[in-house]
Amino acid sequence: MGLVSLRFCILAVGLLLCGCGQLTELVQYAGTASDAQDRNDRVAALANTGFAVMPVTGSVSYAGHASVVYAQNGAEVALLGQANVTANFDTGAVAGRVDQVFGGSGLSDLQNYAGALTFDGQIGQRRPNSFDATIAGVLTAPGRAIAVNGPLLGDFRGGGAQALVAMTTAQTVTTVNGATVPVRVRIAAED
Repeated sequence: MGLVSLRFCILAVGLLLCGCGQLTELVQYAGTASDAQDRNDRVAALANTGFAVMPVTGSVSYAGHASVVYAQNGAEVALLGQANVTANFDTGAVAGRVDQVFGGSGLSDLQNYAGALTFDGQIGQRRPNSFDATIAGVLTAPGRAIAVNGPLLGDFRGGGAQALVAMTTAQTVTTVNGATVPVRVRIAAED
């Protein structure tokens, strides 16, 4: 069991014991966290796609999860969302979207976030099995606005680019309610 899913199983037990009303939201988040951890484990087990077996024609659609993690007021805020990515190997373009974002820093902070993060870029700028993109967008929930803008670097994984992983860099600028904070956006997706 991954760290994220273990954390939310513990929270679920605590929520049941306290009789709080967010059980549905917590179960939803715990399920998404478990699915995301399973996907992350599968993708992490794959080696980067070999240069000789990288596709050079066709288009592949990938589906997966994204995590958005940052610290605010001494607490870690962990959000999870759906990620959809398309790689067009004919043109070398990659584009994607992160939406349906949910999470928070604790039981009293679990929220759905409106909006999306989108990205587009080029395959093969650093290596034939990599992509460089720019990710931008705004996620909003009551009392919170998260704006992301900056580089997203990715790698294709497995034989024939069956999966991908991408992460923001230190140059990615993120603000939460107007204050700049370090953030980590990570995407893992499979075809």
